Parts: sequence; structure tokens; C-alpha cells
Amino acid sequence: MKIKLDENISRHLKSILNKKGNEAVTAGDQGLLGKADVEVGDAAKTEGRMLFTLHLEFANSASFHPEAIQV
Repeated sequence: MKIKLDENISRHLKSILNKKGNEAVTAGDQGLLGKADVEVGDAAKTEGRMLFTLHLEFANSASFHPEAIQV
């Protein structure tokens, strides 16, 4: 599974996920620290990655339409 860890998720999770056969990267790996949530979300979508985050903005369907998410 391709995963992007947002900056509010411990970067230490990356090695654990990768050891389990996933392809995890952090926002920091990609120069996305401090970037707007929508930019981080767009990057994850473009890369086909599941985004792990604690930002509640992603739960707001007015900002992030569920039908726009492709799996």
C-alpha cells in the first residue's frame, strides 16, 4: 500500500509501515512541511497514496468531496 504520513503523524511510523511491505513516505520527505492541507492532500492523490493525518479538515465534505476521491 502506498502511504503518505502527514506532518502530525510520527515519522517513526514510516519504518514500521515499510517493514510490513508498504511504501510509506512522510510529508517531510517530500518538502511538504508547513504546506496547506489541500496541497498535501493533492500530492497524496496524485501519487495514489493513502494519507494518514490527524487534521480534521479532511473530514469536512464541503472542502474534500468524497466522490472526488479515487481509490
